[in-house]
Amino acid sequence: TYSAFQRAALRGPTRRSATSSTTHFKNDNRPGTANTPRRMFSHVVIFWTDPTKPGAADALVAGGLEYLKNIPGLLHFHIGRMAKSHRPVVDQSYQVALNLVFPDKKTQDEYQDHPRHLEFVEKVFKPNCVKVVIYDFE
Repeated sequence: TYSAFQRAALRGPTRRSATSSTTHFKNDNRPGTANTPRRMFSHVVIFWTDPTKPGAADALVAGGLEYLKNIPGLLHFHIGRMAKSHRPVVDQSYQVALNLVFPDKKTQDEYQDHPRHLEFVEKVFKPNCVKVVIYDFE
Protein backbone atom coordinates (compact mmCIF):
# COMPACT_ATOMS: atom_id res chain seq x y z
CA THR A 1 0.00 0.00 0.00
CA TYR A 2 1.06 3.59 -0.60
CA SER A 3 1.00 6.56 1.75
CA ALA A 4 -1.24 9.50 0.89
CA PHE A 5 1.84 11.37 -0.39
CA GLN A 6 2.86 8.46 -2.63
CA ARG A 7 -0.70 8.06 -3.98
CA ALA A 8 -0.79 11.77 -4.87
CA ALA A 9 2.58 11.50 -6.64
CA LEU A 10 1.49 8.43 -8.57
CA ARG A 11 -1.70 10.10 -9.82
CA GLY A 12 0.39 12.10 -12.25
CA PRO A 13 0.41 15.79 -13.14
CA THR A 14 -0.90 18.21 -10.55
CA ARG A 15 -2.94 21.33 -11.25
CA ARG A 16 -1.06 24.09 -12.98
CA SER A 17 -1.88 27.79 -13.07
CA ALA A 18 -1.24 29.95 -16.10
CA THR A 19 1.65 31.68 -14.31
CA SER A 20 3.25 28.58 -12.83
CA SER A 21 6.68 27.49 -14.02
CA THR A 22 6.42 24.16 -12.21
CA THR A 23 5.61 20.96 -14.02
CA HIS A 24 5.22 17.66 -12.22
CA PHE A 25 5.70 14.47 -14.18
CA LYS A 26 4.30 11.07 -13.26
CA ASN A 27 7.06 8.89 -11.85
CA ASP A 28 7.11 5.47 -13.49
CA ASN A 29 9.74 4.22 -11.02
CA ARG A 30 7.16 3.29 -8.41
CA PRO A 31 8.33 1.64 -5.22
CA GLY A 32 7.53 -2.04 -4.73
CA THR A 33 6.20 -1.47 -1.22
CA ALA A 34 5.56 1.46 1.06
CA ASN A 35 8.92 0.72 2.75
CA THR A 36 10.94 0.64 -0.48
CA PRO A 37 12.35 4.07 -1.34
CA ARG A 38 11.82 5.32 -4.88
CA ARG A 39 15.06 5.42 -6.88
CA MET A 40 15.84 8.80 -8.38
CA PHE A 41 18.65 11.23 -9.08
CA SER A 42 18.24 14.92 -8.19
CA HIS A 43 20.11 17.74 -9.91
CA VAL A 44 19.74 21.12 -8.18
CA VAL A 45 21.34 24.19 -9.76
CA ILE A 46 21.61 27.55 -7.95
CA PHE A 47 22.28 30.58 -10.18
CA TRP A 48 23.65 34.01 -9.31
CA THR A 49 22.81 36.38 -12.14
CA ASP A 50 24.88 39.29 -13.41
CA PRO A 51 23.90 42.32 -11.29
CA THR A 52 24.58 44.64 -14.25
CA LYS A 53 21.76 42.93 -16.20
CA PRO A 54 18.39 43.71 -14.57
CA GLY A 55 16.51 41.20 -16.75
CA ALA A 56 18.96 38.34 -16.23
CA ALA A 57 16.82 36.37 -13.74
CA ASP A 58 13.75 36.55 -15.98
CA ALA A 59 15.86 35.54 -19.00
CA LEU A 60 17.22 32.56 -17.08
CA VAL A 61 13.74 31.34 -16.07
CA ALA A 62 12.39 31.83 -19.61
CA GLY A 63 15.43 30.10 -21.10
CA GLY A 64 15.05 27.14 -18.76
CA LEU A 65 11.44 26.74 -19.79
CA GLU A 66 12.32 27.05 -23.47
CA TYR A 67 15.42 24.84 -23.63
CA LEU A 68 15.34 22.43 -20.68
CA LYS A 69 11.76 21.62 -19.73
CA ASN A 70 11.10 19.07 -22.47
CA ILE A 71 14.42 17.23 -22.56
CA PRO A 72 13.69 13.48 -22.48
CA GLY A 73 14.17 11.62 -19.22
CA LEU A 74 12.97 14.28 -16.79
CA LEU A 75 10.61 13.11 -14.05
CA HIS A 76 10.31 16.57 -12.48
CA PHE A 77 11.17 20.09 -13.70
CA HIS A 78 10.97 23.24 -11.62
CA ILE A 79 12.70 26.56 -12.24
CA GLY A 80 11.97 29.77 -10.39
CA ARG A 81 13.22 32.88 -8.66
CA MET A 82 14.50 32.85 -5.10
CA ALA A 83 11.67 32.85 -2.57
CA LYS A 84 12.11 35.49 0.12
CA SER A 85 12.15 34.21 3.68
CA HIS A 86 12.15 35.72 7.15
CA ARG A 87 14.31 32.79 8.36
CA PRO A 88 18.02 33.66 8.64
CA VAL A 89 19.01 30.07 7.83
CA VAL A 90 17.59 30.40 4.27
CA ASP A 91 20.17 31.54 1.70
CA GLN A 92 18.83 34.57 -0.15
CA SER A 93 21.95 35.55 -2.05
CA TYR A 94 21.05 33.79 -5.33
CA GLN A 95 18.42 34.82 -7.89
CA VAL A 96 17.22 31.61 -9.65
CA ALA A 97 17.15 27.90 -8.85
CA LEU A 98 16.55 24.85 -11.03
CA ASN A 99 15.41 21.51 -9.59
CA LEU A 100 15.44 18.48 -11.88
CA VAL A 101 14.71 14.85 -11.01
CA PHE A 102 15.75 11.92 -13.18
CA PRO A 103 15.12 8.20 -12.74
CA ASP A 104 18.89 7.57 -12.39
CA LYS A 105 22.37 9.08 -12.84
CA LYS A 106 22.71 7.64 -16.35
CA THR A 107 19.68 9.64 -17.52
CA GLN A 108 21.08 12.79 -15.90
CA ASP A 109 24.42 12.19 -17.66
CA GLU A 110 22.56 11.95 -20.99
CA TYR A 111 20.74 15.21 -20.16
CA GLN A 112 24.11 16.96 -19.69
CA ASP A 113 25.08 16.13 -23.29
CA HIS A 114 21.68 16.86 -24.83
CA PRO A 115 21.88 19.58 -27.55
CA ARG A 116 19.13 21.66 -25.88
CA HIS A 117 21.04 21.67 -22.57
CA LEU A 118 24.23 22.69 -24.34
CA GLU A 119 22.33 25.44 -26.17
CA PHE A 120 20.90 26.69 -22.83
CA VAL A 121 24.42 26.87 -21.38
CA GLU A 122 25.73 28.92 -24.32
CA LYS A 123 22.73 31.16 -25.05
CA VAL A 124 21.21 31.69 -21.61
CA PHE A 125 23.50 30.67 -18.75
CA LYS A 126 26.82 32.14 -19.88
CA PRO A 127 25.45 35.59 -20.88
CA ASN A 128 23.41 36.02 -17.68
CA CYS A 129 25.22 34.36 -14.77
CA VAL A 130 28.30 35.16 -12.69
CA LYS A 131 28.20 32.10 -10.42
CA VAL A 132 26.57 28.68 -10.22
CA VAL A 133 26.53 25.97 -7.55
CA ILE A 134 25.23 22.48 -8.32
CA TYR A 135 24.03 19.82 -5.90
CA ASP A 136 23.55 16.29 -7.22
CA PHE A 137 22.24 13.52 -4.99
CA GLU A 138 20.63 10.09 -5.14
